Amino acid sequence: MKKLVIKPPALIMVSATLTVLACFIFPEGSIFGFPWNLLGIAVSAAGVGLNIHAWSYFQRAGTPENYDRPTALVAEGPYRYSRNPMLVGGILLVTGFWVLSGNIYSLISPFLFTLILVFYYIPFEEEMMEDIFGQEYKIYKNAVRRWF
Repeated sequence: MKKLVIKPPALIMVSATLTVLACFIFPEGSIFGFPWNLLGIAVSAAGVGLNIHAWSYFQRAGTPENYDRPTALVAEGPYRYSRNPMLVGGILLVTGFWVLSGNIYSLISPFLFTLILVFYYIPFEEEMMEDIFGQEYKIYKNAVRRWF
């Protein structure tokens, strides 16, 4: 099984840093400011809340949430509606940073973050889950959407 080089929480930090850097490098890219940019706080808070909520279900199941080998297939709480609520939370968090920045050039950060999730993390995770849980995961995968 492949190993992840950089895990999503670290990628969120990289994305947040890129968002801030873009604001300093391209200050002319500002497309909206106060008070509209404050909506980014709500978007980021929603992402953090979703991550905490989803994480709590991993804790209840006693399975690791850090891309180590899972010990249980979690299909309750937000996992009834999305196979990847923590990744959705990460996208909301990074998108909230972009809205808070109000800079069009910072939009590259949530865009790249989402692409990396879609083409790297999700295939890794789905392959791992099928290897570990087999048919049980395939049934879950067919019944629950990737996002919401």
